Amino acid sequence: MTNIELNSFIKHYLEKDKSKSAIMLTGDWGIGKSYYIQNELVPFLQKNENIKCVIVSLYGLKTISEISKSIYLDLRFKKLQAKSEALTSVILAGKTIAKGIISYHGINLETSEKDMQQLYESIDLSGKLIILEDLERSQIDVLEILSYVNSLVEQDGIKVLLVANESEILKYEENKVESNEEVDNPFLKKDSSLKSKIFTKDSIQYLKVKEKTISDTIPFEGNLQSSILQIIKMYNKSLLSKFANEESAEAISEIMDSFHNSNLRSFIFACQKTADIFEQIKEDCDPDFIQCVFFGIISFSLRLKTGKDTRWDGGEIYSTGLGSPKYPLFKFCYNYIKYQIIHTDKIEYAKKEFANIRLYDKHKTQNDTDLLKIFYYYNYFEEEVKKAVQSISERLQKPEDISFYDYGAIAKKLIIIKNILGIDIQNAKQRLIHNLEGRGNELLFEDLFPREFDQDEFLQNISLQEEYKQLQKAMGLSLNANSEIIPEFDYLPEQTDKFCRYVKDNYDLFYTKRKFAKNLDIRRFTTMFSQCTPNQKQDIRLAFARIYDIAGIKQFFEDDISAIETLKKYIAADIEQQSDKIQKLQYNWFLKDLEDIQQKLLYG
Repeated sequence: MTNIELNSFIKHYLEKDKSKSAIMLTGDWGIGKSYYIQNELVPFLQKNENIKCVIVSLYGLKTISEISKSIYLDLRFKKLQAKSEALTSVILAGKTIAKGIISYHGINLETSEKDMQQLYESIDLSGKLIILEDLERSQIDVLEILSYVNSLVEQDGIKVLLVANESEILKYEENKVESNEEVDNPFLKKDSSLKSKIFTKDSIQYLKVKEKTISDTIPFEGNLQSSILQIIKMYNKSLLSKFANEESAEAISEIMDSFHNSNLRSFIFACQKTADIFEQIKEDCDPDFIQCVFFGIISFSLRLKTGKDTRWDGGEIYSTGLGSPKYPLFKFCYNYIKYQIIHTDKIEYAKKEFANIRLYDKHKTQNDTDLLKIFYYYNYFEEEVKKAVQSISERLQKPEDISFYDYGAIAKKLIIIKNILGIDIQNAKQRLIHNLEGRGNELLFEDLFPREFDQDEFLQNISLQEEYKQLQKAMGLSLNANSEIIPEFDYLPEQTDKFCRYVKDNYDLFYTKRKFAKNLDIRRFTTMFSQCTPNQKQDIRLAFARIYDIAGIKQFFEDDISAIETLKKYIAADIEQQSDKIQKLQYNWFLKDLEDIQQKLLYG
């Protein structure tokens, strides 16, 4: 049932239901029941039907008289507010100061339950909806509350909406009866493991009393995207307001779905922390960086509020483990959320690192309209494709705006489109070549030019194929310019010291490049290793240990998995050829080191 349908149902209950029963809204904690009531149901009833609502949280209440007192205070507040403008700002401070306000106006709440009941009976509840929230969190016995509600609806003719997480009230126990006795048992439940469970005696009693008091129980589904939009709109003076649109709401709901957590309290927490941080960021900041900050905080907040391990597991700038691979959590955000400390200088470092992340983002295509228009040019009008080509040519002037992993596909599609539309793509081709220069340590040629289905006009046109091969070659040469993992390293045993010293002095560089073993020529490296002395082998092993001994290793060196696997196979194959037992011992140790590194890369 949508929120609109729910509004209509409750309106029908108020206007036409004569069963003298209450109704119940039930759903998990944090999915937006209270938010729906405050922001959708109450405004709907007041605006369209002029129906007043009295909202009372049962959370922490200990006696039935406290419920009556809360109902009385809610209505008394409204009367006082209408009569005295001077009270308005105080009333807005909350009902926790109710006793002082009411006493100030000559009403003493330090009274007996009998006198309190008389005060309660003096107010007019006709034409109003009493909403009792947090049924499962009250310290009053739930059966006593239901009995109280039954008196309201049956004897006084009052309309009542109970709001609860009924799964916290209904408890099960193992069924002791034989399977042939289970038939026609209305309180029997089959769990996912097919073992029979039955309601406890308290739950059965609750259901019996509930049946007398409550006519309809409505599972709350809510409209998550609508709630997300409404929450963001509360921050209309913040950079956060840039996300008050349906596209962002859908993306955020997908993040929440991926965590199997639709808890709006966690989302509100994330919004507040993000709004605080956005006060330190300039309005003209890169919108993609702004989005990454917000969405990374959302992911972290969902982890934080569900009690998951939130110890920092990343590098100096960000963590994909606490955020997500697409939207990492920046360290400056983590420090603010966990320790209420924000270092503005760290924001600038994060901006620079984010630009580097975008260069190697493999998932941007799905949201880039320009790229989609040239990749699937046959689905668009000529003018749309021309504009997309022009836009991409301009965007290539700023390398971080388009992922390198799209360059190969861009090159081929531009050549095809040029042939169809007769447009000039020379500037775009030159920028594709220039932007790749010297990035061979970070990118593999084959990753840029994956095999893909070709359109007929490409397969049948030799000149197009030749133009593409020439562009591909030029991009490859640019990519591999000055791309040695270690300058002037020729994989010679006598260069072991140079190898180990470079690793020691530049290990942070490999974290930035996000690969180490993948940039090694594995065949030449294993040949070098076989020719090394035991002492040299020991030094190489320690160099590898230094590189891969880092928290969150998976997020930094995930691309090394295949290279480590290949190196492991070569080392294992060479072990049996060793006649020297010390050399063989070093080989076995190195193999064990590689196996440990592989496990870390695979499982974190």
